[in-house]
Amino acid sequence: MNFNNWYFQGSEELTQLIIKEVNSSVISGTCFSLAISGGNSPVKLFDLWTTKYANTIDWSNVSIYWVDERAVPPEHTESNYGNAKRLFLDKVPLKSDNIFRIFGEDDVEKEAERYSVQALNNLPVVDGFPVFDMVILGVGDDGHTSSIFPGQQNLLTSDKPFAPSINPYSGQKRVAMTGNTVKYAKRPLFYLNGISKMDAVEKLTAMKDNPGFPAAWLTRYMREPYIFWDR
Repeated sequence: MNFNNWYFQGSEELTQLIIKEVNSSVISGTCFSLAISGGNSPVKLFDLWTTKYANTIDWSNVSIYWVDERAVPPEHTESNYGNAKRLFLDKVPLKSDNIFRIFGEDDVEKEAERYSVQALNNLPVVDGFPVFDMVILGVGDDGHTSSIFPGQQNLLTSDKPFAPSINPYSGQKRVAMTGNTVKYAKRPLFYLNGISKMDAVEKLTAMKDNPGFPAAWLTRYMREPYIFWDR
C-alpha cells in the first residue's frame, strides 16, 4: 500500500506539534489539555518527552488527562496512570494540580461520572462535552480505541463524556472516553508504534464509516495529519 507522506510522521513530529500548540496556549493565557492513552504505544513518546524534549516542552502549562483506564489500582502493572507515572510523570516538572487521573480502583460507573464532571468543570464545553486541546489515541489490532471495542457502538455515540466499558475478551472493566468526546477535541489523533501496526493503519483509512472498527469510525472527526506512526 502506498501511504501519503504524512503517514510517515511519528513521535518526533507529534512532539513538535505538541510544543507548538503548548506555546500557543501560553500566548493565549490558557493551559494546554492533553489526554493520553495507555498500552505500549505511548512508551516511545514518554521516552522522548523525558529526555530529548524534557526541557523544551513547557510542562508548567500542560494539564494531563487519560483517555481510558483499567479497573485496577495505580500500583497495578496494568494501570495506565501507574505506567505513565513511572515512565513520564515522575520525570518532568508537571504541576501535581495539573494531573487528573482516572481512579481505576473505584467503581467504574461512579468513576466515569466523576471524571466526566471533572472534565466538564475544568475545560471549555460544547454541546455538553468537554473540549480537550489534544487527544492521543492508540489502536488495537481489532480496531478498539479508548477501550471502545467492536460491537460497543453505544460508546461511540454516548451522551456522556466518559462511560464504563468492558474488555470483551477478558471481562475486565474499564472507564473510557466516549466517541463524542473525541469528536469535540480540538485535535484528536492516533499514535502508533511499530511495523506490526501496518494493518491497523490500512484499516484506519479504509474503514472510515464502519463502527465495527471503532478507531476508523472516529477518523471522520479528525483533520490531517491524524496518524502519527513510528514504523
